[in-house]
Amino acid sequence: MKKFALLLLPALLSGCVASGPSSPTVEASTIVPNSIIHLDDKMNAMRKITLTNGQEHQLWFNYDCTDKKIWSLYRDQYQNGKLQQRYYGYGSGTLSSQYTAPVLIGGGAENPQQEADIAAICQIKSMKVDWITLSAANASDYRLLFDRKNSARKGDLLMARLGFQFSKNKYISAYNAPYSLTVEDHIFNCKTQEDTVVATFNVDKQNFITNADIGRPSITHDDAHPDATQKRLVSMCKVNDLTSYKNK
Repeated sequence: MKKFALLLLPALLSGCVASGPSSPTVEASTIVPNSIIHLDDKMNAMRKITLTNGQEHQLWFNYDCTDKKIWSLYRDQYQNGKLQQRYYGYGSGTLSSQYTAPVLIGGGAENPQQEADIAAICQIKSMKVDWITLSAANASDYRLLFDRKNSARKGDLLMARLGFQFSKNKYISAYNAPYSLTVEDHIFNCKTQEDTVVATFNVDKQNFITNADIGRPSITHDDAHPDATQKRLVSMCKVNDLTSYKNK
């Protein structure tokens, strides 16, 4: 993973760090484990880069593990833990706070030197989602999905990945970012029935993440999803092997 950081960091951070003898330097750079989501033959993940001046850059990438390509999705810039700005079009030379299409930044015939970096990411042990449909389209015009391979039970806690598949594109209003699938990672307490969402991913029809929120848990309420999500989670608490969970 060090080679990947060395090849991409200079290009990705150009324009973010002023030059000079007192310029901040990279303190840490790592792929955030709970940002990785494997959809079909593509992996989405976020690299968090921390600078010595308190800045943090969260850079989202898409890795095509079949065609060996890297796409830049967007970058969030934080200062002392507070979001300052989002940039789409990162890697194109033109940045925008409003959604722009992903930018190809590596891999393929024009960038064969980065195939090793792509291979390193694609070898991360992240299981592809295994969706089963829990409910057909409803009044809110989405199907409720459950990922059997990326869900588990640990004592009273149920880690469940749910999907909300929409028939038409929706948009994140703050960025005009399109999505047709929302993926949520839940931690559900089977004893108290408290439901906490620990990660949310908005995904477009090409399996690119257009917006995500991880690391800021939020308590859900049953009226947030008319499909009675909580009822489904309660039923999953009764199943020891979630890989065999079926729609009931």
